[in-house]
Amino acid sequence: MILHATGFVIAGIIGIAALAYLAISENRGAKHESRASLPVDVQKQLETVVGLRRFQTGVIALLLMGVAVWWFSSRVEFTDTAISAIKTNIRDAYEKDPTSEVVEIALLRETPRHLAGSVKVRNKLTKQARIGECSATMDDRGASLWQCK
Repeated sequence: MILHATGFVIAGIIGIAALAYLAISENRGAKHESRASLPVDVQKQLETVVGLRRFQTGVIALLLMGVAVWWFSSRVEFTDTAISAIKTNIRDAYEKDPTSEVVEIALLRETPRHLAGSVKVRNKLTKQARIGECSATMDDRGASLWQCK
């Protein structure tokens, strides 16, 4: 969630910088009073060029703002804290059965948004252990879903 906010802050800064650039370039154009002495058709051409420059600046600013939001929002991944929480959830789920004891849980990052591993569960009565495969995935919002077989 912090990464999403960072992307929006950077996008806002880019937008403000673009507006400042437009204001500065417009003031620069206002200082040139010699435009009034130019023929009307040349003045219209200059206005067209200035208008195109403003349009280009706006488009570039919007593109940069979109890239900033995308860049930071696509950086959602499993943290060490999230992995520990998933391990705790797996342990709690298996130990709801009073005859089961979780011996070991191993989860490794295959990609930033996908974990794979195993859980070793021992039966307290028979002392036999079994190993199950586990995986966890994370969506774009940072919500995770795990499953063990």
